[in-house]
Parts: sequence; structure tokens; C-alpha cells
Amino acid sequence: MELVTGHGASEHITAAQVSRFIQGITVMDDTTVYRLNVGDDCSLVVGGLDVLINTGEMVLHGYHTTFEDAYQVTLDPTLNAAYSRIDKLCLIVSEDLTTGIQSAYIQVVQGTESANPSAPATPSTPSSLTEMYLGVGVIATVTVSDSIIASYVDNTSLYAGSFVTKTEYDNDLAQTRQMIAPIEATNVVSKVGGYVKDDRLIYNGVLYKVDASTISEGTTLVPGGNISLSPDVEAQISSLNSALANVTADSGWIRLVPTSEGNQTQYRKIGKIVWVHAILNFNTSELTEIGTLPEGFRPSQDFRCANYLPDASQNSISIYISGVIVKQGTGTSWVNALICFPLG
Repeated sequence: MELVTGHGASEHITAAQVSRFIQGITVMDDTTVYRLNVGDDCSLVVGGLDVLINTGEMVLHGYHTTFEDAYQVTLDPTLNAAYSRIDKLCLIVSEDLTTGIQSAYIQVVQGTESANPSAPATPSTPSSLTEMYLGVGVIATVTVSDSIIASYVDNTSLYAGSFVTKTEYDNDLAQTRQMIAPIEATNVVSKVGGYVKDDRLIYNGVLYKVDASTISEGTTLVPGGNISLSPDVEAQISSLNSALANVTADSGWIRLVPTSEGNQTQYRKIGKIVWVHAILNFNTSELTEIGTLPEGFRPSQDFRCANYLPDASQNSISIYISGVIVKQGTGTSWVNALICFPLG
């Protein structure tokens, strides 16, 4: 164990440690660009063909990028007057495989001009064999028309960059508790270790479906109320409940209607195990039918149990796949037999 943020005998804080800490307080993915709530929030200012990224901090996949000065990107003015084009501004964090040096930069991915343009694909692999992408996130999607920016979408998420103390009801503890949780101002509602994004919410370790437009910071989450189990989770729970019912279902002891008078035989099924209890007198070497187990209680193959009685006589009990139970043996002793076998 090592204290990361304390004063040590020598320099000891590594970039990897800082990166893991940031990953722990933001959503762990390599495509979402977060703007921290400091400086000018890296807010965008658009005019003409220029996109200005104001001062602030951005985080992508745990890698922290700072904009100490405003950063301006100018888009390509070349455009057929009858068409429009969609460009992407991407933040890329990469590593030079020859030196091991990591860096961040803005790349404009230019779309194809068309009467009905579509956004270009986000780059997934670098053009250079010596470069490796560590994270690629879209900052903005920009539509260029008549040689100016006609519209744009800010694809980043504002992260408050701080923690707050909350009081929430903990279903596991069945009580309210104080907790420290990160704030996210746009599309994420935070709980310790849980987030909602789009229409999915991780809450108390369970995946729920939620209308994100009805949830904001501080909203009390009520399972079965403003959040409901995700359909795929409901299907899994239904399947597990069905499997559990099959494993734990107990028929109780049922008396077998005997073929031979005087037999005291019962059968029982617990899950996929069948039990047969019989009190028998082995007094003939001929096969003697005891009774027949009903469907659902029969073995998948013939089952036979043999033993010796105290008077040294040999006897056996057989249960066939048809459910028929037979005994065979000679002697004067009564036997209290308990037999079990698996189904399937």
C-alpha cells in the first residue's frame, strides 16, 4: 500500500496513478469527453468557420487535458454552394510507440459534401504505425453550409469536478446513510458507484430502465416508481426464478398406490432429485412389483439397488424407466429402504 497524495521522501506520484483516480470519479469509457467545471468550462464559441474552445479542462478515458488558453479551430471553407457538409472535432489521446510519450490533440474529421450529408466516422485507428490511440472522443459535430457553420452540437458532457455529501436510502442496509458522490451536470445522475446514461441506470448494483428526462441531480430514486427494471434484467430474473423454482420445488411425500397389498411406500421430488421410501419384506426370489411412479418422478435409465439382510440373504430393489418398482430376494427380515436418484 502506498499513500499517493501525501508528502513522501521522494517524488512518487505517477501519471498512471492520476489517470486511474480520474477514471474512478468519471465514467470509465474511451469515447466520452468530459468538461470540468473550472475556468470557462471549455465552452464552445462558433462563428464563421471558426470553432473556439475556451479555457478549461477536459478528461477523456482518465487522461486530463488542459486548455490554459483558448484554442481555435478553423474549418475548410471549400464547399459546393448547393451542398452542405458535417465535420467532427475530435479529441485524441495517443502514445508514440517508439518513444512511449503520450500526447493529446484536436483532429478535424471532414465529412463529404452532399445535399443530404451524414456525419463521418469517428477515427478508430491512427494512420501512423508508430502511434496508438488511448482514447478518441467527439467534442462537437458541426454542419457547414454556404461556407459558414450553420449549426453545431456540443458532444461533451459537463462534469462538476467536485464531490457532495448526500443522504439516500440504502436498500441493502434498510436505512438512510450519508455518502460522498460525484456530481454530473448533464446526462449522468450519480450514486456511489452508479450512473444513469441515456435510459439505463445502475442503482445498488442493479440495471434499471429510466426516463432520463425525469431524473436530475438530487432526485429520489424509487425502484418500481420512477425507475423500473431493465427489460433484459427482468428476463434474466425470470429465467433465474424459474431455474430456482425447479431446484427448490418440493412435492412432499406422496403415498404410492401399491400393486401388492401391505407395502408402505412413498415417493418425493425435491428439485431434480427423487426419493423413494419403502418398508419391505423380501420373502420371494421372484420379481415382485411394488407399484409405479408417475410421470415426472421416473429415472432416465433403469436403476437398481442391492444389499444384504442381517440374516445373510441377498435382495434388490429396481426402478425402471417406466416407473415400475420391483423387489426381489429371500429372507425373513423387514427392510426400511430409502433410495434417491437424479432426474434427467
